[in-house]
Amino acid sequence: MPMKLIGEVLHSLFSEGKLAGKMKEYRAFSLWSEVVGSTIASHTTAERMVKGVLYVRVDSSVWFNELSLIKEEIRNKLNQRVGVEVVKDIKFFTTMGRKKRRSNGA
Repeated sequence: MPMKLIGEVLHSLFSEGKLAGKMKEYRAFSLWSEVVGSTIASHTTAERMVKGVLYVRVDSSVWFNELSLIKEEIRNKLNQRVGVEVVKDIKFFTTMGRKKRRSNGA
């Protein structure tokens, strides 16, 4: 088996297959604040990226509604910055109004 230079091995790891896809997903995830700007970023948190879906926590239902209207624009900007369509969808969610249930213990 011929020996490969470490650079060739690393290049193939990062440019092909699952690892390359995960790196591109991470790049899109990490660009969230920069792409949406400081105002939107102050009301949101990119939580995770799973199979091309970016999950974003929103601090209020008002922002949830506003962002839902411009979701495709944000998705397109993220993909443009990454250079490939890695963000297939953005799911906004809010935890406002969610309370833990307590048992009465009676």
